[in-house]
Amino acid sequence: MRKGQIKLIEKTKEIYGEQNNIVGFFENSEMSLNRLNAIYQILKCIDKEELLCLNADELQEIIQKIDNHTEKLHYALIYHIWQYKHPISLQEFEAVYNYITSPEYCKETLDVYKYCETFAQAKAVIAECPKDFDLKDFVHLFERVIIAKKHADINEVMPYVIESLPLSEDQRGGLYAFSAWGWSLDLIRKYRYDIQSYKKTIAGIMLSGCDVHNFDKESWEKDDYYQNHFPISLEEKEKLQSLNLQSNIEIYRETFYKKVSFSKNAITIHLTKYDSFKWTDNFRLDYGKKGRSDKIVYFYNTGEFYKEIKEKSILIPINLQEIIKLISVYGNIITDFLYPYFEMLSEDNEIYLDVLRIMRSTTNNNIYYSCIPPIPLSEFKGKHTLKEVMTSYYKNTEDIPWNKIDIKICYAYFKLRKRIEPAGYTILWNWLNNHQESLTVLDCVFIEILMSRFNENSYWENISIYGKNQKVIKETVRYTVQDYIDFCHTLHKKIRLTFTSAKKMKELHDDYAVIIKNKYTPTITIPKNTKFRELEKLLPADEFTWIKTKRKIIKEGVEMHHCVATYADLVNKDVCAIYGFIKKGNHRRYTIEFRKNKNGYYIRQMQSMCDREYIEEDYIYVQSLIV
Repeated sequence: MRKGQIKLIEKTKEIYGEQNNIVGFFENSEMSLNRLNAIYQILKCIDKEELLCLNADELQEIIQKIDNHTEKLHYALIYHIWQYKHPISLQEFEAVYNYITSPEYCKETLDVYKYCETFAQAKAVIAECPKDFDLKDFVHLFERVIIAKKHADINEVMPYVIESLPLSEDQRGGLYAFSAWGWSLDLIRKYRYDIQSYKKTIAGIMLSGCDVHNFDKESWEKDDYYQNHFPISLEEKEKLQSLNLQSNIEIYRETFYKKVSFSKNAITIHLTKYDSFKWTDNFRLDYGKKGRSDKIVYFYNTGEFYKEIKEKSILIPINLQEIIKLISVYGNIITDFLYPYFEMLSEDNEIYLDVLRIMRSTTNNNIYYSCIPPIPLSEFKGKHTLKEVMTSYYKNTEDIPWNKIDIKICYAYFKLRKRIEPAGYTILWNWLNNHQESLTVLDCVFIEILMSRFNENSYWENISIYGKNQKVIKETVRYTVQDYIDFCHTLHKKIRLTFTSAKKMKELHDDYAVIIKNKYTPTITIPKNTKFRELEKLLPADEFTWIKTKRKIIKEGVEMHHCVATYADLVNKDVCAIYGFIKKGNHRRYTIEFRKNKNGYYIRQMQSMCDREYIEEDYIYVQSLIV
């Protein structure tokens, strides 16, 4: 069983008790951990006593409904629990579920998106509203309106939002319905709102009188971090303004927005990307990636770029890798300014032509920016070649041909060779040059290199589930290589790329596995009054071995290639008993976890080599011994 699932089961038991249908679901489920966690969070919103009264089939029906509409239920119910501090009844849950799966809900959701699809239109209108208008009373509700929640930073939008709406207290509560995900439980329960008239009122304000020229007005920044920088001359300001700084564009239903502010000391570029929705059928909306925003500040006196860290409200020097990431996201929205700027710099120093070449090598779909050095742009100042820049910033890199080979290959080699034995340097360099389409600084490079060096004749043999020696398949070798690399990191060992035999690699893998399991597996002490003492009498000694020591549980895990050693804590707590089982006659081998409830002993898990499933007749045989 997965570690995350074990933790989730323990949390479930704290709420619902040890043995019940809810705990049983989480123990037996093979869903992904993300789905299980989402179901757990929503179940907590429903009255505990009512859930415990459900039989297995009724509970499964509730869980199926949650799993089918997790996202919508999460926002509706979690908000309610936060607001009202008490769980909902099953009847209320059914009311919410029936509503969010109804055509009325879907039609209203689509209408809201249709009105509020692009933030640019709304921004042009609300920019005309009084800046000093006090909206504290209105913010709490309006922040859940889709135009604010999905297409803007709430702190930026609220000071300029609509002056007022003639809404009663009940109507203000109903305004929450504009959030496509967050339908208020009160709203669904009472149906006391006129959503169509609300939408028409807001939509009219949002969409009428739009004037994109409002975006071109200059604003003056007053942030504290500008105070230590010198002002720009009028001539310099006009020169920078002549570059293509202003741009708003919509591409493939993605809205990109750029606002440029000039202060006495700096230029601030606000970049934002909003992803549009897509209506796929009568009952569902698909959403793209979450929108993002970035703020870049250019100081006149130093000629340096900085990026704002929003969480800390500070500026840090921007590096080459960050620039490539921004180009990947914003495309020509940012390059329309950056390219002319660096062309201007290259007139005085040709090193910036190299910077331009690196920038232009990226595309909107570029996934290789991790192979671009995160070197501050200020490091290029006064240097003449890439090699000079890189060797002065990164120590012990003089042997890397920065001037001759693609910088992505050189940087990937620099980062990856730190993790390998020196004998593998040439192997790594050749692979990177021959696989430029797969460049990354992740461990998957080592996996591909080792897999390419093994042929099937070098694969090892395991005892199959049928008790015969059988050569492992390629997928098993790949998993073992991944384990070997993980073990190297855990033990702070260098990775060996010179293997030509998978079997030799497996031997080192097994040695490392024993070291790690010895380090992290606790000593096993079976309680004197263990509840599994009678189980030993039921199982034939010539087929079953009770695993009672740390050494044996580690050995079982290494030989069977699974994580049974992680169950040592449960064995010590007398929660379970672990047995090795080799079937007489066919020699099929399994590791079995036994547990005990009020009805007696039962099989909790029965796994073969590499977590493979059991043969049905073998399971029936073991079951017959303990009934």
